[in-house]
Amino acid sequence: MNERYWVDAQEAERRRETLDAQYAAVGVTDRGRTVAIDVAAAL
Repeated sequence: MNERYWVDAQEAERRRETLDAQYAAVGVTDRGRTVAIDVAAAL
């Protein structure tokens, strides 16, 4: 394993939480499993 690219669990979770907040702002929640975007209207 290349230690240079290793991210520990705490840092990985911190990054996920940051992304969760960004995605929630556009209606994507539950780590990408739920969307509040009206897909039919977008087409």
